[in-house]
Amino acid sequence: MLMVYPQFRFWTNEGVFLNFSKIFKKHESGTEEGITNSTGKRQIILLVGVFLIIACLGLFANGWTSNQLIGVVRLSGNSVVMPEEIISLLDSSLYTMPKESVSLLEIQKTAEAHPYVKKSFAMTNSTNELLIEIEERKPVAYIVIDNGISSYVDEDGIILPFRFIPGQQDLILFRNMTIRGREDLSAVKGALEILSELKESKNGAVSKLVSEILWDKESLSYTLKTSDVAIKIYIGAAENISGKIDLFYSYWVNKQPNDKVYNIRYIDLRWDGQLVVNTRRKRI
Repeated sequence: MLMVYPQFRFWTNEGVFLNFSKIFKKHESGTEEGITNSTGKRQIILLVGVFLIIACLGLFANGWTSNQLIGVVRLSGNSVVMPEEIISLLDSSLYTMPKESVSLLEIQKTAEAHPYVKKSFAMTNSTNELLIEIEERKPVAYIVIDNGISSYVDEDGIILPFRFIPGQQDLILFRNMTIRGREDLSAVKGALEILSELKESKNGAVSKLVSEILWDKESLSYTLKTSDVAIKIYIGAAENISGKIDLFYSYWVNKQPNDKVYNIRYIDLRWDGQLVVNTRRKRI
């Protein structure tokens, strides 16, 4: 019996008991660490699983969205151009193509082929819509073509087909600026410079007086015509147009009230720094 139980002497030997307690505590601590590590691993596996599920759902949703067909075309930024005008320019096969196969750049180029579209931007949304945002060309003057047909011209000198546009009835008129039915780009450019100068805020008092800008192909010079009694204002070339308009403004605001408008035959600004007024009575 003494040979079987000496290992239990820890009951009477404190040192053996303490050593066994340390061993027990070490074993207990290892068990707790094992449980913690096991729980952490399960959490990591769970998070990885959730991430993979979300990623798969995202890929599926993206694939489903990109394979959607274009069903609706919407236009924004337009006031003159009707949506059907742009839609009619688009290829009809657009409605049978997945969104990812649609060339947005080609759609923008197609939209910009419309004479009233200056710029465009195309995009698709998360549904089946194609969105086209446009910037329209704005008429700044009428222009009379050689065949007598009136059209518009914008600030870039682009001829726009005539159509009724509310609020455009008071636009100034460009005359004699076409050659064989096409605009004379050089003449139109100079007329636009004159028009821009007339619209300057400092010239506001006279800008509404002018109803026409005429171009003389022979003398290569411009003439303005007033809207009330059709007074001709000889401008000459468009060079130094700012100084010429300033001179006209100074005369019209300060001196004209002392003279009767109907007595003025013409005003000549063809020489830099000079203004000649020809009246039915005398020259000023």
